[in-house]
Amino acid sequence: MNWGHLLERAENVFYTNILADIAGLLVVVLYLSRRPKNKSTLYLVLMAVAFLLQSLLVEWVASHSEKSALRSRIAHDSLYVYLGVELSCSLLFIRSHTRSIPVKKILLWAILLFIPYMFYFWLSNPLATDFNSNILTTEGFLIILACVYFFFELLTGRPDKNLFTEPAFWSISGMLVLFTVITPVFLLVNFFIHNRESLFYRLYIANNICYSLLFVTFAVTMGPGKKGGEQKSGSRDRVITYN
Repeated sequence: MNWGHLLERAENVFYTNILADIAGLLVVVLYLSRRPKNKSTLYLVLMAVAFLLQSLLVEWVASHSEKSALRSRIAHDSLYVYLGVELSCSLLFIRSHTRSIPVKKILLWAILLFIPYMFYFWLSNPLATDFNSNILTTEGFLIILACVYFFFELLTGRPDKNLFTEPAFWSISGMLVLFTVITPVFLLVNFFIHNRESLFYRLYIANNICYSLLFVTFAVTMGPGKKGGEQKSGSRDRVITYN
């Protein structure tokens, strides 16, 4: 393994990739140590685990000095799997914290339609080395719209409620910030990789910072005094990385 190359990659993004991994690991540790009663937090920890596995896989591929088409293919294709997990967990978490039955159905259908849509682009271009930005942007817009609806329902349903005590407020705020920032960037991801690689590394720093923030908000949801989003009496019932 070429540890020097790994350190160089980390240095290029000011070690923010390591920061994101640590934040993701924190979510897993908190979940295992606290055993939250709110089952929806399982979606958050699944997102964190998927992020860590995909990140480790990409770093493993990068650690080899000699290039391998097979390893590069595995790293490339693993992102499709990760995005499917990320979108599913994000929308299922938001779905579990909304009250509207029609919206719950829409979110479920969004997942069921996105997965075959993603596989269509994946399997129709099996030898492509570029990642289809349509998938990244579609995922981003779906999650952004779901987050916006959550806040609309939260603010209009109980306008006198203290948002900071709402269990899902932190996690869904993290999702909204993440995808609002990275979705416009990934519209041009392949252009940056092939024409402005040095600039892409700088933009990728924002991706890592936003994922770090996302996992911190997940940790807050599971943190002391929250019991993983456990509800107080009387309150309503209530997951790219691109390496």
